[in-house]
Amino acid sequence: MESLSQKDILQALDVETEPKSLKAALASPIWNAAMSTEVTALKRKKTWVLVPPTSDMTIVHNKWVYRVKYNKDGSVDRHKARLVAKGFQQLPGIDFFETYSPVNKPCTIQIIFTLAATFGWDIQQVDINNAFLNGDHKEDVYMYQPQGFIDSEYPNHVCKLNKAIYGVRQAPRAWFYKLKSSLLQWGFQNSKSDSSLFYTRQNGHLLLLLVYVYDILITGENMTHIQQVITQLHDQFALKKLGFVNYFLGFEVNRSTDTITLTQQKYTRELLNNTQLIDSKPQTTPMCSTTKLSSSVGTPMQNPTTYRSVIGALQYLTTSRPDIAFPVNKLSQFMQSPTSEHWSACKRNLRYLSGTLDRGLTVKAAKTLDLQGFTDADWAGSYDDRKSTSGYCIFFGGNLLTVSNCPILWCDNFGAGSLASNHVFHARTKHIEVNIHFVRDKVLAQELDVRYVDSPNQLADLFTKPLAASPFLFFKDKLTLSLPQCHLRGGIGDIGGS
Repeated sequence: MESLSQKDILQALDVETEPKSLKAALASPIWNAAMSTEVTALKRKKTWVLVPPTSDMTIVHNKWVYRVKYNKDGSVDRHKARLVAKGFQQLPGIDFFETYSPVNKPCTIQIIFTLAATFGWDIQQVDINNAFLNGDHKEDVYMYQPQGFIDSEYPNHVCKLNKAIYGVRQAPRAWFYKLKSSLLQWGFQNSKSDSSLFYTRQNGHLLLLLVYVYDILITGENMTHIQQVITQLHDQFALKKLGFVNYFLGFEVNRSTDTITLTQQKYTRELLNNTQLIDSKPQTTPMCSTTKLSSSVGTPMQNPTTYRSVIGALQYLTTSRPDIAFPVNKLSQFMQSPTSEHWSACKRNLRYLSGTLDRGLTVKAAKTLDLQGFTDADWAGSYDDRKSTSGYCIFFGGNLLTVSNCPILWCDNFGAGSLASNHVFHARTKHIEVNIHFVRDKVLAQELDVRYVDSPNQLADLFTKPLAASPFLFFKDKLTLSLPQCHLRGGIGDIGGS
């Protein structure tokens, strides 16, 4: 008898699945209660006032979105019903103007976890309740009344929005700048390298606050200071305290004494279930070393949407799985017209993931405060246009705000290293003189140290070309450690000299 996946079992039993229609949701006591809770919260926040419609109004529709929220262990946390406006019906330049809201960079998340592991900081997580409702509109926005909850006294009226409800085009921006304004008033500064990161010092103690829409991570040297900030946020916006972070943006966070590991097992398992490859035969590497992908090889896929969807999901997975970064980005080059060959290469990547579900990005307490990077390029490696592929990886083990030592950049090209350190220009390099000014100036100022590393120890090879099993596994093990010393052959001093 063929075994059933977890998804099949849930669908068969109709347990903890989101309703497919408004009628089904209204017929369910659980989901009806969830919708009632949402409407009550919206009215309590005075999100809208009912007004009679006029001919010159742009009135947007809305829909209900249902989600079962799970805990890290897979148990159900709560049933969430959210009213979402159909913002795509808004007219640009009339109903909205600015919409951009910053999203934190993956490297910022890794830096924060590195600092926490190194200095033993606690990382607290909070979730702002109905975050977008705290944002204020500058424009007039009108919406039909929520389906299933139309006011019996004014059934033909529409909602004039006072708050930035979910789905409205300017909602994320309005909420972020409301939060930013409060943080700046409380003495925080906004990072110039990542607008979603805020920091402050109190009595010499550093505190970092990272924002992702309504999920916020707070860490720093003083636990009392952290609790004070959480109290301020709660008094201003109302929030849910989640304690030490264990699940953030789809990442499972596991911590030991001096180690923090970020994994995406649940996310990966769902992807493999959706592609029916969860029980497939695992592969040793995500891409065969002899694979030569081209736009002209294979037969066109009849349904390229599936390919694009899977590649998009894999792109997000590369945050905690740098070992699949090259094949995923290579396969991304063919999303316009994918072929059977590209899909086969994609499925090999998925089969590799099926055998490495427990892999993730591990950060350990750093012993030194410096930066080191590896950089490499596969010259003219593309079979379609002969463009080159470059790759790099940076190891960080120090303070977020200052770097005490000169960063080291490891490169396996003697010529590139010589040009960076030699201040004598040659006529043959006139066309690239401007481009190397920056690197050369940093080298001469002893702010950057460019050193040679031989190809067998060049970690960046993993990001420029498909590798055979032995070098791939060697490099993959090194990437799971965020220590500045990569311990290739026993120590960093063994790589190409001192």
